[in-house]
Amino acid sequence: MPIRTLDRLAPEFRLLCRAARQSPPEDTTVAAVIDWAAVVAGARRHRAVGLVYPGLRAGGLDVPSDVVASLAASTRANGLRALAQAAEIARLSHLFAEAGIRVIVLKGVVLSQQLYGNPAMRGVGDIDLLVDPARFWDADAVLAAAGYRARGAPLSEGRRTTGQHLLRDVTYRHATGQHLVEMHQRLFHNPSRLKVDFVALWRDRIEVGLGGTAIATLPRRVLPVYLCIHGAHHGWERLCWLADLAALLRDDDNIAIALAEAEAAGVAGAMRLAVALSHDWLGLPLPETFVLDRREARHVERFVAHFFAGDGWLTEWPRGSVGWLRREFRRRFYVYSLKKTWRHRWQEFQADILNPIDWDVFSLPDRLLWLYPLLRPVGWVLRNTRRWRSGG
Repeated sequence: MPIRTLDRLAPEFRLLCRAARQSPPEDTTVAAVIDWAAVVAGARRHRAVGLVYPGLRAGGLDVPSDVVASLAASTRANGLRALAQAAEIARLSHLFAEAGIRVIVLKGVVLSQQLYGNPAMRGVGDIDLLVDPARFWDADAVLAAAGYRARGAPLSEGRRTTGQHLLRDVTYRHATGQHLVEMHQRLFHNPSRLKVDFVALWRDRIEVGLGGTAIATLPRRVLPVYLCIHGAHHGWERLCWLADLAALLRDDDNIAIALAEAEAAGVAGAMRLAVALSHDWLGLPLPETFVLDRREARHVERFVAHFFAGDGWLTEWPRGSVGWLRREFRRRFYVYSLKKTWRHRWQEFQADILNPIDWDVFSLPDRLLWLYPLLRPVGWVLRNTRRWRSGG
């Protein structure tokens, strides 16, 4: 059953999707735009300026000159950030190699280089590193020597040893404030979402050339499922994430392979939704064998209505606000429905309740680490109330 959700969404979002296909949008799509400021804001919010700008600057389109100029300035600024981040990733890769620590770079400018041959096509965010769990704290020392400081209070010895299994990642900021690094020891808080072993990932890794350095990244067989689960976890709130998956699946047979890998991982429904949206929004060609049944089509339409209808594609609600709570509830519902088993829902609940995010909210001694799950609801309220009051 064909999906036609894009035509029911805001004309500004339709324009972004059409332009992100790297070909000029139709004149009718451009003419339908009412709010050009929303186009610029949307391109930035979806970290898709590098994808959208080439399509909008194509000759013959009636795009206001100030919009083109604003997107051009954002493209240049993102390009400079991408170059700086590429140089920093190369520097860190050398430091980790010298220390004998295996590190895999996730997403970011490495993925942009891998998919588009250009590190600046995606919007630049954090540097995400997946580190050999057995050398996690050795990697922490390398980052400290490289000028980074972990965010939050220093972790005690107990949190570094008996509490390490609770951590998915630790966030670091460089002393200059220019770079933010998230150092992961696993891909997701709930490791059962995608059961992978670091040794196997390292053995099958792909190396991408960046700044004259070979950078290790995820194996080709794992990457589509990882991108799908990551996008689904966030409700596909950034168009660049869907564009990444579409670019990865565009070659012959890649959709069939990705669907088979997703089926093996238990997330076939999430992959089929992502493929359907990639076709509808970004023009991903589909094999004749890919057909959604009526139930799947209704699921896709509900998903789009929940997250993208009206101004949902553009608005970023402040944490703790009513709009944010509504969206967060829907997002969590989709996360818990990622796999259609009670076992998965129980594992998601365990990952939620054991998340050490409240270690900085309540300062408990190491011998009372077991209390944090009991305090999790209180911590959630306090954290989001603080963010709401601060406007974050």
